[in-house]
Amino acid sequence: MNEITLLKQSEAVSMQTEIISVEREVNTVLTSSKMVAPVFHAHYVNMETGENGIANLITKILTEKGATASKSMTRETIIDNSLFTDDIFEAVQSHFTSESIRYPRKTIENYLSVFMFRQNIVGKIKLSNVEDYFRPCCKPRNKWYLIK
Repeated sequence: MNEITLLKQSEAVSMQTEIISVEREVNTVLTSSKMVAPVFHAHYVNMETGENGIANLITKILTEKGATASKSMTRETIIDNSLFTDDIFEAVQSHFTSESIRYPRKTIENYLSVFMFRQNIVGKIKLSNVEDYFRPCCKPRNKWYLIK
């Protein structure tokens, strides 16, 4: 029988890149099988910080992209710094989910608009028709930011 040897904490943490890669591959295989519901796929885990799950991944993405705002900022600055839901979805795909169904768009929308918004983790700013004039649809979008 094979023995599994526990790694030192520093060794385990240093494997962050490999862990994410393996999780992505597992999720892609599970997605391809069409036999396992997305809720049972691997979750995002940051070994360096101990953070995990979609809310923490969204927070990481907003921080990396500079999508943060405080009450003292002007509306124009908040709009410039914020991200559309599409931007966040694409970043989640490139950071973690790749071609798997682990964090579908609906999950990201729910976390932004319900869980994270109600807990004052993120804020949203609804664009006016003038601010979102280039959109082919007549309904303006929201932009999301991390509350400082």
